[in-house]
Amino acid sequence: RRFGRPLRIPVVVYLFERAQGVAHVFGPQYGGFALWDANTIVVPADAPWEEFVRHELAHLFAGRWSRLAPPLLQEGLAVWLQGTQYGGRLDDAAREALGRRSIGLKQLQDRRWFFDLKNIYDCYTLAGSFTGFLIRRFGWDAYERLYRQCDGLRFEAKFQRCLGLSLEDAHWEWRLDLRMGPD
Repeated sequence: RRFGRPLRIPVVVYLFERAQGVAHVFGPQYGGFALWDANTIVVPADAPWEEFVRHELAHLFAGRWSRLAPPLLQEGLAVWLQGTQYGGRLDDAAREALGRRSIGLKQLQDRRWFFDLKNIYDCYTLAGSFTGFLIRRFGWDAYERLYRQCDGLRFEAKFQRCLGLSLEDAHWEWRLDLRMGPD
């Protein structure tokens, strides 16, 4: 419902017995995968089902908005829509990640750093939490507008224009929001 209309054809699901099989076929950084053009998702049987299926379906839907959005948005939206992070609250996992290590906004925008195996779990978590903050703060329509405008160029300027706040200021508001906690 959030995306306005259903996918054009039924989704094909490839079920791998184990996450290692998905990683073997698609690369070590993948636990699941969405194939936009084929309207297909790939998920492992040994993963948290509800999270992985929602995550990969989110990629199919959001791919209709833009396939060039930065990982901060692509993975952020998919993680936020999966609902939890391995069964726990997403913002709790984000607070834990930030407590373990210092990860800044520039790092979350660097595709190579984001998908590096030593960073990927924390980057997914932080991107999902940041996305949740943006949607709560600015609304679904503003977030969708930003996502749709992403074409790989001038992300920070588009962020400012769509949300009326600099990316840097939004980042610090999100971090403060995380510190304040759920109440």
